[in-house]
Amino acid sequence: MNEKQTCVSPRETSKRKEENPLRGGTIKKITTDERGKKKEVVITDGVFGRFNKKINKNGPLPDQSISAYQGLSNCWQWTAAQSTCGYGKFALCRDAWTASRVAWMLFFDKSADGFSVCHMCDNPLCVNPDHLFLGTRKDNAQDRERKGRGNRPSGENHTSKLHPEKVKKGSNHPKAKLTENDILEIVNQRLSGRSITNISNQFNISRPSISQILWGWTWRHVPRTIIPPKKK
Repeated sequence: MNEKQTCVSPRETSKRKEENPLRGGTIKKITTDERGKKKEVVITDGVFGRFNKKINKNGPLPDQSISAYQGLSNCWQWTAAQSTCGYGKFALCRDAWTASRVAWMLFFDKSADGFSVCHMCDNPLCVNPDHLFLGTRKDNAQDRERKGRGNRPSGENHTSKLHPEKVKKGSNHPKAKLTENDILEIVNQRLSGRSITNISNQFNISRPSISQILWGWTWRHVPRTIIPPKKK
């Protein structure tokens, strides 16, 4: 791969078009999606207008106290559909595209063939073209490491170990359906010979959930008798 094919920043490319990048025209492109599959896309004024309606151009300002973000303007926050990974999604030619990838095509009139569209601001919902750059997955990983956003703390450095008071356990968890007293009652009923099916019906939770409680796989912070699973 030659030098022109490595990480490309907007600061090193031609200046982006400020308003409607199409200027009344229609663009047909053969480009690749996030999976590297070649597709033909047709970009018109209507596409730009639809895209522009889904943007809040007064989004958050990247933390200027962090050197990597200094000088960056406000993010253009995507306000429409999102992927499970938190990236904006935009429908284009009957396909769902990452919004930042479409933004690159719209504002720079260039495809991102073979490259990832990365964020200087590290905000996955941002589509501000001045915050985007092209790079390989390796470039993106190196950029993440430089900013100290690499592997999450684990082991003794994990947040749950350093700040146990912040960990929501048992009935304090917002999704909890039981209380600590319920756990003790479940164990006592099972020890008295009541079936798991009857217990699950009483507490309105699944049989596997009851078994995990009895075996000590869940609600570990509640001191109780552990009932080991039967050997097959």
